[in-house]
Amino acid sequence: MKILRKKQSGFTLVELLVVVAIIGMLASLVAVSTGDSRARARDSRRMSDLRQIPLAQEAVMNDDRLYQVSDTVVGILPAIKNADLHQYLMSVKDPKNSEGYQYVWVKNDAPCNSLQRGGYYCIVAKLEERGIKCTSNQVRYFVVNNRGSKEACVAASTDYVANPPTCDVCLGL
Repeated sequence: MKILRKKQSGFTLVELLVVVAIIGMLASLVAVSTGDSRARARDSRRMSDLRQIPLAQEAVMNDDRLYQVSDTVVGILPAIKNADLHQYLMSVKDPKNSEGYQYVWVKNDAPCNSLQRGGYYCIVAKLEERGIKCTSNQVRYFVVNNRGSKEACVAASTDYVANPPTCDVCLGL
């Protein structure tokens, strides 16, 4: 005599647990790689923001025969305007604007070495990614001044957000 069994359709508990485990591992891999991408995107934004400053400052220089002057500013950079209050660049802030990541406008309302008041400017931004040039005990900054823009590796113990650099240090970066 044959016993007829009903054919059961569906998944076993073990099969479902294996699928859930695989999905969990894939989700964790995506989350890790997205964090690095976000840091790189914020660094690109920082460099893009700071690269706009020389263009605006040169326009102010053409109008006023000196760059816009300011005391040291940490956080939101002031809008760049000429003496007639024509605005060339609106104020900008760091994408994170916290946790040690803020823009720093170095004081340029006094002479610095051979440069007159308003004859120079310097802005620095701390970058999240170390990049290929910096060692493990260094931090990468992006520096924009009247001489150009570049990336600089400085000792990790140096914090230009908490202790803004002097004009001669900033211009020498």
